Amino acid sequence: MQMLQFPCRGVVDLKIWNAFFVRQPTANQANAMQETRTSVSTTRAVLQMGLVVLLGMPVVAYLWETLNQLLSLHVNPMRLLISLPLLAVFIVWLRWLARQAQRWMEAGP
Repeated sequence: MQMLQFPCRGVVDLKIWNAFFVRQPTANQANAMQETRTSVSTTRAVLQMGLVVLLGMPVVAYLWETLNQLLSLHVNPMRLLISLPLLAVFIVWLRWLARQAQRWMEAGP
């Protein structure tokens, strides 16, 4: 039996603590979460990767060309106004992609 020691209240049984303070999923909820976690199909993963490549190549090319122009000291204010929000969207998109890849890895084969 596991016990929690609190300095001012004494010892509390871990089962009692979990029963009152930790929300436990029901059997149906646990099964549903497991099914949705492992139901990532290969087709969906391939389509998402293809979409990332098709949409990501022009974005990377535009941002790369902007950086190239800045490094060659050709400053175009309109290009910078377009590039800054595009860069923010690109960073958010990469974070989303990283989370998707993590889900694919957790789902396994």
